[in-house]
Amino acid sequence: MPTYREEVLRLGGRKPYEDAEGKQIYLNQKTAFSWQDIKIDSDGNRLESPLLERKPCFGRPERFFRGELEQGKEAINEYGNRVRTLTRCERCLVSDACAYTCDVRINSDPNVISKFTDWSDATNQQIGNAKFQGSANYRLWHNFLLAIIAHGGWSNLNDARVSANQILKKEKRDEARRANAKATRKARTLKPHVKHSITSAQRSALQNEHDRRLEVLLDLRKQRLVPRWIGNLSIESCERTATVWMARMILERLGAKATGKAIASWLVSNGLAQDGKLTSLCTSTCRTLNRVKKLEDGRAGTPIWLEFRWAA
Repeated sequence: MPTYREEVLRLGGRKPYEDAEGKQIYLNQKTAFSWQDIKIDSDGNRLESPLLERKPCFGRPERFFRGELEQGKEAINEYGNRVRTLTRCERCLVSDACAYTCDVRINSDPNVISKFTDWSDATNQQIGNAKFQGSANYRLWHNFLLAIIAHGGWSNLNDARVSANQILKKEKRDEARRANAKATRKARTLKPHVKHSITSAQRSALQNEHDRRLEVLLDLRKQRLVPRWIGNLSIESCERTATVWMARMILERLGAKATGKAIASWLVSNGLAQDGKLTSLCTSTCRTLNRVKKLEDGRAGTPIWLEFRWAA
């Protein structure tokens, strides 16, 4: 799976719709909705929107502000006249929603909007691909991409919903592959991290990520097109899943093996276990840990819970 940096540079480059192997990426040109159908907070995180699959470029400033300037290829129409074909952005049925999302997102970060303004002002008198050509234009555009990379990306619940829907389709379509993936996950062991300390800022960031992941689960359990093991989760199960994930992250950060027993012991010692009996808690924690692995597994596309990176 490509890193966020690789995605930004690809989407902001000349070949945004090719994967690492040079194969064309299929884009959904059937789903349609407007900017009025989505809800975004002031930080650029998408909170509500219709389900949108196979549209990795949606809401990505590095693609939109380049894509809207691109020109279609020349072709001969039925009357023998030379015309330009429509670009992907021009054919897109959610372009106004994408424009709205991208505008909010670049304005949510002072560094991103500053680098964007530098490029926009310097190329104001140029049109089309000329805005990206030449060493000066390239450097300014690349600085804009680097600012987006430094920001780290914006979250949205649609990604989790799409991932859940993909998992549901895959489970129905291919039970054999599901069993194979389960065997692979079982064979994988959690390797302890190099021992690190955890600062108060890192612990605060981890708590915020815990809250975000819990919000994602609470939203998914109410959706219709999700796997049964997600739809049947109670609120308490969602809370326990997020807490077990956080405990695993802390133990691995401290250099310990994050086994079910170790996590259960940590929950008891930190007053986060309703059942004080370690034996029964170990059993339920192991089941919850397997659920965490499913949420982090990208077997049907993008994982529901993306990788958490500790800040330096």
